[in-house]
Amino acid sequence: MSVCLEVKNLSKTIKGKHIVSGVSFQIEEGKIVGFVGPNGAGKTTTMRMIMGLIKPDSGSVSICGYDVATQRNKAMGKIAGIIEKPCFYKDFTGRDNLYLAADISEDADDDYIDEIIELLDMADYVDNKARTYSLGMQQRLGIALALINRPKILILDEPLNGLDPIGIRELHQLFPKLAEKGTSILISSHILKEIEEDCDECIMILDGSTVDIAPQEGESLEEAFFRITDGKGGAHHA
Repeated sequence: MSVCLEVKNLSKTIKGKHIVSGVSFQIEEGKIVGFVGPNGAGKTTTMRMIMGLIKPDSGSVSICGYDVATQRNKAMGKIAGIIEKPCFYKDFTGRDNLYLAADISEDADDDYIDEIIELLDMADYVDNKARTYSLGMQQRLGIALALINRPKILILDEPLNGLDPIGIRELHQLFPKLAEKGTSILISSHILKEIEEDCDECIMILDGSTVDIAPQEGESLEEAFFRITDGKGGAHHA
């Protein structure tokens, strides 16, 4: 499989504090990858650098072979995501939000919008005002908007936060559908059992650096997480 995201020695210091220090990893096409770590470990900052929202102090990000720093437009055309929470017009319907996004996209037409609505199982509510949506519906609309440009990689920062069990199950069912269509997904979450179930592999960041989180024989991802963080002086409280 081809590599759609390559992160090399990414570092970032903010207000004199080292937030990310030498983070490196790769994601192959069609893979669902978990991104875990304690609060303050540097997950969101890394995701922001990957999406070109902030510049790294050093290191590089390559998306489908395009360098984010030197080939920004081409790189950004291959990636989409939701950092913190989805953004949309609450007084518009979900469908109208999708049409607005499609107006500035070269890759979306009415047939593709219908395909997205079907893929995300939004038909029952897509013509309702977005302000009436549950958290799970809002997450689906956010993901639908992210898919308008047909990204090769989707970045989701804590997409399960605040969802009830039904919303979690719905996203559970969605991720493999996206991967089957060739979209790679990087998901950060504190819900380690869901990450273990959803993801093909997992990346862990601790104190701003990537560490090996391969579980030992008979060990769950959650058990491996606490073994590693406790071994770093209780860093899971950071």
